[in-house]
Parts: sequence; structure tokens; C-alpha cells
Amino acid sequence: AMAAAVVALLALTAKGTTLASVTSAYVTPTVIKAGETFMMTVTGGGFDPINDKIMVVPSTSDCGRADAPVGSPGSVAEFALFSCAGDNSAATKLVCPGMQVYAVGAFSVCVCDHDRIFNYSSSITVGSGGPGEPSETSTTTTRTTTTTTTSHPNWGCSFKERYALGGLSFGTFQILGPDRIGTLDFRAGAP
Repeated sequence: AMAAAVVALLALTAKGTTLASVTSAYVTPTVIKAGETFMMTVTGGGFDPINDKIMVVPSTSDCGRADAPVGSPGSVAEFALFSCAGDNSAATKLVCPGMQVYAVGAFSVCVCDHDRIFNYSSSITVGSGGPGEPSETSTTTTRTTTTTTTSHPNWGCSFKERYALGGLSFGTFQILGPDRIGTLDFRAGAP
């Protein structure tokens, strides 16, 4: 059993750094209205509370593909600067206080492991005679799709594709109404 645990730990290691893994995510307080401040806590392992980041996304979105909802932080760039080194943060827990979401709905959390190396695939279509590509030598249309995989080491957390861990299966939370998108008066204590 001990040998299996050592092998599992080595499998999660890249360049001497343990890769992050997510076990669960939850919010405090458990009842949140749009625009209210809350704290997100993510449990798991291999976290770096200073450099690993989280991003709140609509629960219908996939981690690594979703944009941030309107709130504070409200963009990938803002989440990349947002601290998850709150009280009791450790290699097993990210604590991210001071968050707000202005939209009503169900949300989940995605995690950026700042030093994980992901492989990104993209398809590129080239050819002649396709739309916008008239062929002068042939009436046959030729289209080729090439898929390339590029490794982007240590991109940090400035790209939404880096927030690939977590998601719907690790917990969701509700933001209750009324919707506060575009409303500034609630910040001054208005009902």
C-alpha cells in the first residue's frame, strides 16, 4: 500500500512540483444574494496558495473554456491577480475571501494550477477552392485539417484555458436574486 501511495505521488509530480488536484469547493456564507461578498474554499492537494488561482463560472460552463461572470473579480485577468491565500490556506486548501457575483444563478469553481503543463490542441484548416479561396488550377475542392498539440509551460493564470481543474462535479453554489448586473446602488447599502 505504501509503495502504491509513493507511485501515485510521483505520478502527480512535474519538475519537482506536486500537481494540484481538487476534491471539493464550497462558499461561506452558504446563502448568498447577488452582489454580496462571500468566501470560496477549495479543498484538494498540491496547491500553492500564492500562485494557484480560482475562477467562478456558470455551472453550465466547462472549466478551461468559460469566461468569468460579472462580479468582483470579473475577468480572467482579475482572477489571475485575486488572492487565494486567505486564513488557513495551505497545500490542501485554497481560501479566497472577498468575492462577489452580480448575476443570479448556479455557479461552480475552476482552479488554475499555475505550474502545470497542459497540452492544447487546435485545428487548422488549409486548402484550395474553399470558401473565399478560389482555385485557378482545379475544379476539385481540397481541404485538409491538421491538429497540432502545443505544450505551454508555466503560463501562470492569465488565460481561461489554464483554469481547467474543478467544475460542476466538485460542487455548485447558488446566487439568489435580485440580479445586480449594472446596479451600483446596492454598494451604498441600498436594499
